Amino acid sequence: MNNPGNSLYSEIEWIGKNGFDFIDITTELPGVDIEKINVGKVKSLLKKYKLGVVGHTAWYHAFRDPQRLVREAATKVLKKEIQFLGRVGSKNANVHLMPLYRFFSVKDGIKFYSDVLKEASKFARKLGMVMMVEHIAGSRSQFDLLQGLFKKVPDLKFHLDVGHANLETKGNKTKEFLRKFSKKLEHIHMSDNDGTDDQHLPLGAGNINWKGIVNLLKKYKYDGTITLEIFSKKSHLINSKNKFKKLWKSVR
Repeated sequence: MNNPGNSLYSEIEWIGKNGFDFIDITTELPGVDIEKINVGKVKSLLKKYKLGVVGHTAWYHAFRDPQRLVREAATKVLKKEIQFLGRVGSKNANVHLMPLYRFFSVKDGIKFYSDVLKEASKFARKLGMVMMVEHIAGSRSQFDLLQGLFKKVPDLKFHLDVGHANLETKGNKTKEFLRKFSKKLEHIHMSDNDGTDDQHLPLGAGNINWKGIVNLLKKYKYDGTITLEIFSKKSHLINSKNKFKKLWKSVR
């Protein structure tokens, strides 16, 4: 994934030069301003390095806001981000679930997010894209939100984040997410943490059992895209890539 603190152009260059298969483009500011970015230049760089694209919209939009007008304004921005991602070659785009505000229930959250995702999914379909939803933790409420959203928006796909599955819970919940939602699985994020925060550490720097994670993915015959969402030294990202490839090959 491009580091949103850096220029998208320089991130594509680095990712391309270091042997990655695709780039997970996040449309977060300041690195990606969709109102100003040169789409032609982005496409040219992607073509130069033969990189595929996965779409990641900005996590901070107000889709959980109780005010309908606020959600509608956020949805307008989301559509622009989806359109940009489609123009540069992505066939999917994600939306983050976030903790609900105090006094609002999971039922309320399903209503707020489904209002956004129904409209976003309809818009994405016209562009030949699919929407996917990414959980923010491994808590019970996240499972319930996902379950409700998949019922409300049938063509919505699942975006698993192994690091997030390690938060707000006892033990990593990747196994449970796969058991419930593997048939919806579209994409995976990986980073490590110690369970206290979304630290985006290199693989092995936290307490996640990566051999166990790979075993699970092999069990469910996953063969799709995986993003290393690691925001530290670039050398740590390279080391994590090499470590993961070696681990993947070693697990039967």
